[in-house]
Amino acid sequence: MLELPSVDRKIACDKTLPGCFKCQQRGKACEGYGLRLSWPKDDDVRRSVRGDHFLLTGLNSSTDYSFVYASMHDMDLLHGRPVLFDRLSFPGIPASLASLDPTWSGSRSHVPDVFVSATDEFTDLYGLLLRMSLTDNGPSALATRHALSALSFQSVGHKQTAYRHQTMAIRALQTAIEARMQPAQSFQAMAASMLLNYYETLDAHGSPLSSAIYFCGCKRIALSVHREHTDYEGDLALLLDWILYHDTMYKFSIHHWAQRLPQQQMVGDGPKIVSKPIFSPLRHVVNAAIGCSLELLEIICQIVDSVPGDAGQEVTEPESPPPSQRTPERTLRQLELRLDNIKQHVSVVSVVPAEDAEENAYMDKKSRLEAESRLYHIAAQLYLQRLGHGIAKDDEAVQNLLNEAFGLLGELARCRRPWPLFVIGVEARDETERHLVMACMAGVQLPKNMASIKRLIQATWTQLDLLSLDTAAKTISLVQVYNTVISANEFPPLFA
Repeated sequence: MLELPSVDRKIACDKTLPGCFKCQQRGKACEGYGLRLSWPKDDDVRRSVRGDHFLLTGLNSSTDYSFVYASMHDMDLLHGRPVLFDRLSFPGIPASLASLDPTWSGSRSHVPDVFVSATDEFTDLYGLLLRMSLTDNGPSALATRHALSALSFQSVGHKQTAYRHQTMAIRALQTAIEARMQPAQSFQAMAASMLLNYYETLDAHGSPLSSAIYFCGCKRIALSVHREHTDYEGDLALLLDWILYHDTMYKFSIHHWAQRLPQQQMVGDGPKIVSKPIFSPLRHVVNAAIGCSLELLEIICQIVDSVPGDAGQEVTEPESPPPSQRTPERTLRQLELRLDNIKQHVSVVSVVPAEDAEENAYMDKKSRLEAESRLYHIAAQLYLQRLGHGIAKDDEAVQNLLNEAFGLLGELARCRRPWPLFVIGVEARDETERHLVMACMAGVQLPKNMASIKRLIQATWTQLDLLSLDTAAKTISLVQVYNTVISANEFPPLFA
């Protein structure tokens, strides 16, 4: 005889989990908790709402977009409610001696190298940091050494050991700063400050203000030893370029992050330290570790200053025009001319292959670097046109830039440059281009913050899709969408 569950036999469930007690006594599986759906029959006049009558009003079925990423968090963002994304944990690395102690390491599986650079050239920068940490046992070298170890232990989940090394790095750095540092020691202290800045950014219990303090300290030390109109080369240039790159990305991130404090704004607005003087032709050479030239990085900084941030925020003007002639539109026009005329060159030295490498490997590396530098260039142009001038997406000039950008992404197949991926990715016009952006990030392990960039892009797509359905929200600018999505992070997103 077929027995019905309690809900069908009209026996009240006692709501005991995981199954009601009455069903357990009878040896039956309780089916009284699930959602059970029934559909109206053709002749059921009492339930006249049928599936083919239930349509979303205002949704254009001919649109190329697929509405897939929406959640309650996305709806809260759309309506201006305070929302914070969950902190993403970075993938762990096997806890071997090589990854835990940089002084024992001779392989490419270091922990810090996965976020100090976004390219295959990370060995140069990590090698420099390692050499600086092992030069001597002075306070500056010890600070760098302990900061590297703190990041290593943090990445493999050894929190207490990581915290101990962080504490020792801070103490050593304080000792070095209080003493009279020689130039070499100053560069070691700069490296330690940058690494501690990373530690706070990646720490689940870190503070955005603490991160900004370490970065501010790094820049202050750099300003104390940097000499204007000096052409730095070698290791010093590599370190200064690393700081400039992250300074530029920090300025962009903090500009659109609503929770910024005055101290963080000061760090973003502080002077930029460039390893090459303004008249040096090497400013136009593409830096393999960065992906673009120093000249383009400096232009991006000025564009960010000229793009409005929050509503009512005063736009910072570059120093070139006199105060009486400073207008955001004038500045943007000047920057647009500089972008149109900039020429980036890939140096042969930057892409010299190993002695046993094939010739086509050299060409592949050179072509990739040229494509990535062009992506940076296009991203800067899109950011200026779309957020600076407020030009519509269907403008012919914007469409031409997007066609070239997605063509380059298709050729690259994978891209490790977070900032151009974000700026270009959010402009995807259909599902094919969105899939291409996701495919370019799939399988990319360096840098490790790519997962957060992917989430930012998807969240921006969702906001744009929601706004496209809301006729009352047509006046929402792309600047506001940037602000909404970037501000939904506990820390300023790391685009470096």
